Amino acid sequence: MKHFLIFVILFSLLGCVKSEVATSGAIHGVVKDAETAQPLVGCSVMLMPTGVTTVTGTDGSFHFEDIAPDTYSVEISCYGYYSNKKSIIVSAGESSMPVDVLLTRYDPNNRLAELGAMTVSEVTFNSARLQCEVIDPGSSSVTERGFLYSETPNVTIATSTKKTVNTTDALFSFTVTGLAENTDYYVAAYAINGRGTAYSDVVTFRTGDASSVTAPTNVIYVSVAGNNGNDGSSWGKAKKTIGAAIQSATSGEQVWVSTGSYKEIVTPKDGVPVYGGFDGDETTTEARTGRTTVAGIDCNNYSAETLVDGFEATSVTLGKNVRLLNCRIKGGVSLPSGKAEMERCEVENCSSWTLDGVVSISYNAELTMISCFVRGNEEGIWNEGTTRMYSCVVANNGWGIRLHSGTMELYNCTIAANEDFGVAAQRDMSLYNCIVWNNSIEEHYLGEMDGSVSLYSCVEELGSDNSRIKFKSPSSSVGAEALDALTADWSIETGSICINAGNSIYFPVDDISTDIAGNVRVTGNSIDVGAYEW
Repeated sequence: MKHFLIFVILFSLLGCVKSEVATSGAIHGVVKDAETAQPLVGCSVMLMPTGVTTVTGTDGSFHFEDIAPDTYSVEISCYGYYSNKKSIIVSAGESSMPVDVLLTRYDPNNRLAELGAMTVSEVTFNSARLQCEVIDPGSSSVTERGFLYSETPNVTIATSTKKTVNTTDALFSFTVTGLAENTDYYVAAYAINGRGTAYSDVVTFRTGDASSVTAPTNVIYVSVAGNNGNDGSSWGKAKKTIGAAIQSATSGEQVWVSTGSYKEIVTPKDGVPVYGGFDGDETTTEARTGRTTVAGIDCNNYSAETLVDGFEATSVTLGKNVRLLNCRIKGGVSLPSGKAEMERCEVENCSSWTLDGVVSISYNAELTMISCFVRGNEEGIWNEGTTRMYSCVVANNGWGIRLHSGTMELYNCTIAANEDFGVAAQRDMSLYNCIVWNNSIEEHYLGEMDGSVSLYSCVEELGSDNSRIKFKSPSSSVGAEALDALTADWSIETGSICINAGNSIYFPVDDISTDIAGNVRVTGNSIDVGAYEW
């Protein structure tokens, strides 16, 4: 009996010891000079997120005992050295692997940039807004800044998707799109100066569920796989033709059209918006990724704003109160009467046709063009009415812009590599913050015309010299026959004389806040000259 009691007591004590050991772990390591590998004495070592601190001993070592199992980081700072940080996983009953931390000597003339807190906001099922700030540019100016995102925690330029933000402002932001739903992402900001690349802390977020976004109830759906006998109330009950959907639409309803080719001319109904470019499962117009191909778009004059968005067509006829968005036109655009708007549209690769230009504005008509491309066409823009253009590129056409009658005002446009002339004016016209570059005959070819072209804060280059303007990738030759007419990159690079060279008062930044590429405008001390903001 006596021996039995002793056995029970010993067994109980062993159980207690085993339980106590399994509840905590430890961290230990050594801090060394990165160049000499010598231990560093008296360095401050902070354990995060607990905030507990210690200092390194004569052998450079540090220790943290009785730590609950979790993921930690040790942050080491030492006088005369750059700080460093290491992440460590602590398991119950075990010490972590030895942590050797190397510190680099501090050189005030050789410092990386310093970034502030990285923030993520406006997270949806496929997008998020990222923001950070350059607190200190370091020992030289920051030449590039932006954001990195990845589905793994190792966020570096080499391992992640990079989004460069073209700004010189300390505070910079970007909305990343095209993310996968229900997915964890790791993001960090970066800034590059003459010493190298600095990173912010890594922040994680999770995208939402697309199914949680409720599809609107005022939509009539159209799909190439649909049937006009359907009521069009969902993608599964879509109609087959755009015309049938428009005919059945009433005031307050929209028409959504899936991608594919529809051999019909789209004639919108007064006040009924028509959206193309859907894959066939979206619940928002923002989720579209493509365009829908149609034979043409033929608009009337409408009493209410009528939107046509996300199509590719051979030719387009606009009318009063029509807004044409995100469309590609390969035959030409005409506005016989009324007041219309084109935004983020491409008129390209068009042959000569019955109009005087591939974009033709008739007498008493008024057209506003915002962030549009007119490129690679046999003709250019012909105006007899009133035209205003903002952040547009007119490049590699048989000729550029001709003001026959009426008025024209161009704001932050790029007119480049047109074959016969860049701008010809029979009436007075004005250019504000525009680039006029390498148009064959002259930038302002007057000929028999008696008008004049007034330039305000513009940059001109008579020939093909790109050393001052510094286009990223201009076309190799002029006119529509240039092999790179449709692929030339007319954005500007570091060192361009166009950066901060415009006058912001000319441009309506409160109404048009981005450039032709979607970059925030204005990002520096003043607006940049041309269609792109650096």
